Amino acid sequence: MNGYRPVLGSGAGHSSPPPGNPRDISRGHFSQRTFIPSFSAGLGHSRCSADKLAWIDQLKEMRLLYEDKHQKHWREKIADNKGDCKKLWHTLSGIMGEKTSRHADSKAHSAEEFAKFFDDKINSVRESTFSTPLHDIPVTAAHTLDLWMAVTADDVHKLIQSACNKTCQSDPVPTWLVKKFSWQLSPFIARLFNASLATGCFPTKLKHAIVLPLLKKNGLDKDQLKNYRPVSNLPFLSKLLEKVVQTQLQRFLTVHSMMPTHQSAYRRYHSTETALLKVFSDLQLAKDRGQVSALCLLDSTAAFDTVDHELLLRRLQRTFGVCGSALAWFESYLSGRTHCVVVDSVTSQAIYVLCSVDVIRKLFWKYTGKLSTNEVVCLLMCVTVWRS
Repeated sequence: MNGYRPVLGSGAGHSSPPPGNPRDISRGHFSQRTFIPSFSAGLGHSRCSADKLAWIDQLKEMRLLYEDKHQKHWREKIADNKGDCKKLWHTLSGIMGEKTSRHADSKAHSAEEFAKFFDDKINSVRESTFSTPLHDIPVTAAHTLDLWMAVTADDVHKLIQSACNKTCQSDPVPTWLVKKFSWQLSPFIARLFNASLATGCFPTKLKHAIVLPLLKKNGLDKDQLKNYRPVSNLPFLSKLLEKVVQTQLQRFLTVHSMMPTHQSAYRRYHSTETALLKVFSDLQLAKDRGQVSALCLLDSTAAFDTVDHELLLRRLQRTFGVCGSALAWFESYLSGRTHCVVVDSVTSQAIYVLCSVDVIRKLFWKYTGKLSTNEVVCLLMCVTVWRS
C-alpha cells in the first residue's frame, strides 16, 4: 500500500476545510474511503494493476473536485463584493496569500507602552495649538434639529442584520449570537435606544473602547512605536446606536442641502474614486484653458484624535442647527469616554478621552467646515515658499 499511496508531508493538505459545498466534498471523501479497503485487500493477493489505476483515477477525481470548489468559492466571493472596493481588495489579498498579521506583539512593546505613546502623541499636538484662540463660528443655520425620531424593533432588526460580524472584547455575547436571535432581542434594544434618544443621554457602559495597535503598513519595523496606529473597538450596541443617530443626522442635512457639494468621504454613492475624478477633471479643464494649476494636499497628524469637543459642539449648533435634546445627546456621547490598549490579552490602564471623534469619524467634516478663500491663498503661498 505504501508503494502506491502518495506520501503526504507535514505541510501537505488543507489546514482548514476547503471552501465550497461541504456535501459535495464529503461525498468525494466517502467514495474514496469505500474504495481504499477493497484496493488494499487486493494488494495483499494479486497486486492487480487495474485496482491501482482505478485508485489513482479516484485520487485525480478528488483533486479536481477540490480545485473546482476552490475556484467556485473565490468566484462567488468576488461576485458578492462587486461594487465594494474595500471588500474586493480584501478578497484579492486573500487569493494572493498576502494576509499577514499586523497586530502588535507584546515581545516588542507592552500595552502600557502603547497607551502612553498614543496619549503623549495627542497631547503634544494639542499643546502645540493650545495658545490658539477658539475659532469664532457665526450662526448660519437656517433649520434646526432638536429631537431624534424613535426607532422601531423592525429598524433595529435591520441594523443588526446589516452590521459586520465583529465582536468587541467588552461585549457580553458574540455578534453572531445577537444576529441569530435578533427578532427576539430587537424590541428590548429599541427600547434602550429610544430612552437614550429621548433623554439625550448616552449609556456610560457603551463609552469604553478597546484599542488595538495595528501596524500602519506591512513591512514596517515592528519595534518602532510610531509605525503603529490605534484602532478603536467599540461595543456592538454602541455602534448600532451611533448608526441610528448618524442616519437621522445625515437625512436632516441632505433634506436641507447642508452637505458640501464636493464632500466624498462618509457619503453615500461617494468615495475616494469620485474625489479623484473631480480633481482630475478640474485639472484637465484648467489645462485646456491654458491656466496653471497648483494642488495642495494636507496630511494632518492624528486628525481624528485631536478634535476639540467644545468646538465640535459649537459648530453642530451654530452651523447645522443641532439643539435641544439632540445636542444634549452629542454632549453626553463625547463626555466621559475612556479607552484601554490591549496587546496579547494584556490590558493597560484606562485613559480618559478628552478630544477625539475617532468613534464617529463622519463628524470630522462637520468639525473642519469649509476653507475660506483667504485660507486657500495662505496655503498656496506656503507651498510656493516651500518649493523655492
